[in-house]
Amino acid sequence: MTKGRSKNRSNKIIPFPGLKERLLQIGTEKLENKEVEEAIRLLKQAKDIKPVDDQIQIAYVMALFEGKYYEEAKAECKDLLHRGVDDYLQVVELYLMILIQLNEYEEVASTIHALLEEADLSMEQRTHFFHLLQLSEKVWKNRQPDTMVKIDSLLLHQQDVVEQTMQIAQLKGQNLEPYIEQLESMLKQPDGHPWVKTLILLLLKEHHYKKEMTVTKFSKTKRVIPVELPEFTEQDWLQPIRIGIEQLYEHENPTFCQELLAMLERHGFIMFPFSLSPTKPAIWIAAYVWLGNQLYGIELSIETITEQFHINESELKHAISFLQQLEEWIEPTNSPSN
Repeated sequence: MTKGRSKNRSNKIIPFPGLKERLLQIGTEKLENKEVEEAIRLLKQAKDIKPVDDQIQIAYVMALFEGKYYEEAKAECKDLLHRGVDDYLQVVELYLMILIQLNEYEEVASTIHALLEEADLSMEQRTHFFHLLQLSEKVWKNRQPDTMVKIDSLLLHQQDVVEQTMQIAQLKGQNLEPYIEQLESMLKQPDGHPWVKTLILLLLKEHHYKKEMTVTKFSKTKRVIPVELPEFTEQDWLQPIRIGIEQLYEHENPTFCQELLAMLERHGFIMFPFSLSPTKPAIWIAAYVWLGNQLYGIELSIETITEQFHINESELKHAISFLQQLEEWIEPTNSPSN
């Protein structure tokens, strides 16, 4: 009896002042450092101390997602959504990512339908979710028993980007060896869709693929080792642009700031593993500001932007043109000119 009580006492968390905050801080740091299991343990302890805390629960869901505990992450996300949270759209995005990993495309579609009908979304957000809805509905339709797409040698020659996306998703958790030659050929294709190439690289990275491969995008070619690639959100070139946007608008206009950062993240995905060129951050910050204002129906002259950011007019026009092309390529059904 004494031994049993001692064991229970040793496992119990004594919530001394500041423990919850400390567990959240360290757990988040562990997650950022890819120490996923330790992050899950610490964040679960924080959640046990205060079960109803949005910040802790969101961090816990992200850790579960990184650890590929998708069913548990889904349950936690549903609890957050049913309870109602301030960062509602962030949680919805996380929930959709989890559903996609679970191949629950019907639920993805129904969730987005409800979101488009009920939520107060900006034009940019509405466009983003509508594109995701189109993709999910097509994937769900093709995954029905009578039309299930099988992974076969037609993958390389499949011209429908949505079909390619679905087949790549089916490779998760499978032995990639039979498909490596096809996947490598797709990465090299000059006319291949950059969206699909990013998905392939992320798949290979997830499978810890260690051999060097050639990637061609936007008339550029480079050799990469998938397992050594950063997360697409952590590419070096993104950070100075992200910081520049935040310095301009994080306090003055937080909604506009988030719109620009969301656009930047989308472009980071489609560009991966390449960077914007020229590499001068001011040019791209200026281009995002101009393009963001355009989306809100605000006309800013090129001269005004070049004076504000002290940049060359021709470089700005080139940057704006390229970002507009990236926005077109974001939609998987579009065919880029590489």
